[in-house]
Amino acid sequence: LQELDNQVLNGSGSPVSGILGTSLITGTAGYSAVMVAGSTSTSNIYADIFRNALRKLSIKDAMNASWVFGKDTRYYLDTLKTAYGNYVYKQPGDASYMPGTLWGRPVSEVASAPAEKTNANSPIGAVGDWKQYYIGQRKGVGTIDVDPYSSFATDGTRFRLVTRWGLAAARTTAFCRILTGASS
Repeated sequence: LQELDNQVLNGSGSPVSGILGTSLITGTAGYSAVMVAGSTSTSNIYADIFRNALRKLSIKDAMNASWVFGKDTRYYLDTLKTAYGNYVYKQPGDASYMPGTLWGRPVSEVASAPAEKTNANSPIGAVGDWKQYYIGQRKGVGTIDVDPYSSFATDGTRFRLVTRWGLAAARTTAFCRILTGASS
């Protein structure tokens, strides 16, 4: 399943076009929210860029939207404060078991989301209605191979599962990428 997440987010177009793509041009997200010029690093994120990304979605998609970030973007989100010193995302030590939200939408930290970026026009996360990205498995197409010999000395058996999947955005306009800004 980790490879499915990776392809949905980062697929280069062969065979899957991911939401984030690899640059300002590629990717299947219908929209991009680009940070201001000179903000070429993930560490330069600011609260308004998240609101701008959410604003680009239709009302229905925005209502069903959730955020997807990697651990580095999540770190900078966790430390982002208002002018009054309040945390934007969630207060440290919050005793509630409710996960924090960003502009009222849930946040997911995904291992295959991009690591910290330090170059212009690089994707650092996305928001969207993830029900609008279809993942399908071909029915009845799959094989399991068993190799009891290669790990014989350690009393092991190796297995290999091969399946065929289809991945595609149903509506690309249900997603918005967040990109670092252009060089100043």
